[in-house]
Amino acid sequence: LSRPQVLPKRLTFLQVQYSHQDQGPPLLVINFAVQDLTQFNGPTRIIPGTQFDQSELPKLQNETWEQKLSTVCPIAQGAAIIRDARTWHAGTPNITTNARYLPNVEFMPAWWRETVSVGGPACLPKSLFDKHIPPEVQTLCEHLVQEEGGPTGAIKANTGKPHR
Repeated sequence: LSRPQVLPKRLTFLQVQYSHQDQGPPLLVINFAVQDLTQFNGPTRIIPGTQFDQSELPKLQNETWEQKLSTVCPIAQGAAIIRDARTWHAGTPNITTNARYLPNVEFMPAWWRETVSVGGPACLPKSLFDKHIPPEVQTLCEHLVQEEGGPTGAIKANTGKPHR
C-alpha cells in the first residue's frame, strides 16, 4: 500500500546469507498491478543486478540519481512484476490523492524452506488445505496449515529480521 506522500522510501531487500546462486533465488516475489502504475502514484524502484550484492544499503541521501530514478513504470493494470527478493527495492512518493495497492505472492523452493522460520502462526486454513490442495502437494505445504480461526503469520529470513 502506498498512501499519498512526498518523501521517497529507503531501499530494502531480503537479508539472507545464501550461497546457492546456481539453484536460483531463495524467494521469488510476484507483485500484481491491480491498478495502473504511473510515475505519480508511487511506483516501485528496483535496482537491477543487486540480488548478489552483500554490501550495506546506501542511505537515501547517498543513493545515486540512477538508483533514485530506477522506477518500474508505467505498468498497466493486470500486469505483474517478478523479482528475486534479494534485489534492492523501495517505494517512491505517491503524489496523487489515491492509495496505490501492489499485492504480492512469494514463492520459495522446498530445498530452501528449512533455512527459514515462520514469523508467526501458519497462514493456510486447514479447510482449504484439506479440500483444495492435492495429496501429492500437501507434504510440501503442511507446515503452512493453521487451525481454523487461528491467526496468520509471515515468513522471516533466518536473520530474524522480518521481510517487508
